[in-house]
Amino acid sequence: MATNRPSHFYELTQERQSEFIGKFLRQLKQDFGIKRMYYPAVGEDRILETAFTLEELVYADVEIAESMGSVPVMIADLGSDPNDPRGTYEGNPFPNGHFDGVFYQDGHMSMHELMGVLETLRVNGVLVFSRKNCGQEVPIQVLEETKGLSRSDRPYIPPFYAVFQKTGPTPTAREILDIPGYDPMQYMHIG
Repeated sequence: MATNRPSHFYELTQERQSEFIGKFLRQLKQDFGIKRMYYPAVGEDRILETAFTLEELVYADVEIAESMGSVPVMIADLGSDPNDPRGTYEGNPFPNGHFDGVFYQDGHMSMHELMGVLETLRVNGVLVFSRKNCGQEVPIQVLEETKGLSRSDRPYIPPFYAVFQKTGPTPTAREILDIPGYDPMQYMHIG
């Protein structure tokens, strides 16, 4: 299969990587008609602004990233333990199917929290999953086996991203436990 991915992607400067990722995100936005993108666990990352306006983005995190300045960041304090200052993404203030896209990068979420986030994704919407993370994330192999998600292979997807299209309802807790290779003890909330 021919692709336009540079084989030397990891050797590119940060600026060139941002350009390449911006081009990827703009193409994804066009191909999938993304008008609202949700970025839970945003931290201080602003990469989505290479393809989306602030009006098209919803940033959330378990804490406010003060260095985000005037960019609105919602605190994801969704039913967390009052003794734990961190929030959780398992519940959502958004209705099911509210977003056209979800961007997941270094989110430190359990599978159940990620499924809570996916509830907000409309059917035929896309999950942009970054494999460029700390290694404590739900493995991509588990997502590939998740009912209601289908991997989309487009030639413009950078080597450390995977794109999944939501094809049906988000799996139930029982269905998550039945995913081959999923060990709930290994992927508890890491935060």
